[in-house]
Amino acid sequence: MPRIAAKSAYIQLHRRPSLKSKVVRTLTVGIGAPIEFDESRYRTLSPAVFTAVREGSFLVRDLGQGDYLAWNQYYTDDALSYKKLAYKVGDSFLYLQYTAGLSCLVSWQDNTWEIQLCPQLYPASVARANGFTIASEPQIEWWIRVIDAKRNPLGWVFVDGKNAERVR
Repeated sequence: MPRIAAKSAYIQLHRRPSLKSKVVRTLTVGIGAPIEFDESRYRTLSPAVFTAVREGSFLVRDLGQGDYLAWNQYYTDDALSYKKLAYKVGDSFLYLQYTAGLSCLVSWQDNTWEIQLCPQLYPASVARANGFTIASEPQIEWWIRVIDAKRNPLGWVFVDGKNAERVR
């Protein structure tokens, strides 16, 4: 599990993992103090679009439909099986975010897929060499649910390098 530390003496905790969510409390902490947490969420605010310029295929897991991917949905036995997914020239994918082990999440044909070995898409010249065009990177927020010494949830903090940062 990653280690998170405070970057500010005051950490605002939100009710839900969203900047639009109400701030439920402000913690006073020492700068650099570790922040204990029990949950982590990545929110894709705006996906990137990449488009195939030649035919090919990916090895993928079908993670189903929806705009939220729960832990148990990601790690279910059914979702752990990979299959080959063919695409044609002109097929476009919504690139949601990287995952562990060189994988990434994409949306295509109304489903969310994890591509086992995500094609290298940056810089644009590398994307083109790999058979794709891409114009931007996805915009993502990382949130953690802060807990107290008794492991009670206190609220969510945005890990943005200003309030909190990953230190390991």
